[in-house]
Amino acid sequence: MMCRLLPALLHLCDSLFPIGGFGYSDGLEAATAAGLVETPDDLQAWLDVCLDEVVGRMDGPAALCAWSGFDQQDWQALGALDHEITAMRPVSATRRSNSAMGLRLVTTWSALYPDHRLGHLLELARRQRLGPGLPIAFGCACASAGISRRDTGAAFAYTGWHPRPRPRCG
Repeated sequence: MMCRLLPALLHLCDSLFPIGGFGYSDGLEAATAAGLVETPDDLQAWLDVCLDEVVGRMDGPAALCAWSGFDQQDWQALGALDHEITAMRPVSATRRSNSAMGLRLVTTWSALYPDHRLGHLLELARRQRLGPGLPIAFGCACASAGISRRDTGAAFAYTGWHPRPRPRCG
């Protein structure tokens, strides 16, 4: 990665970047209330599924496809990808929260790093052609900043899941 792009990528990956991710549990609270996650081992299994299935097989690849679609300004492909990735979320609350975070990411990123393509993406969102969901927004933000596709994937994997609990010592 070129050194001048590093600050933008670090800014985007900062846990304090204001998209509201701290306010959503991606269903963990409901699973805990239903008794599906009760022990540290249950939590570890939950986090493993989030990493392997959601980030590794769904959202991560979607962020990379979004990067390519945004780079090529293929708005139709971005809309189709966003609708597909949104439909794959099994719970309406996670669909809404993912779209809310994605829209906040693009809105905030566009204000910080203006790009006419981001303006077009926001217009599509205003016309309800796409959310954009968080992985779509992340891929588009990285492409708009000139961050490579490869670095986008690594950054999304880094930011796209909750940290694993530390093993207990002693």
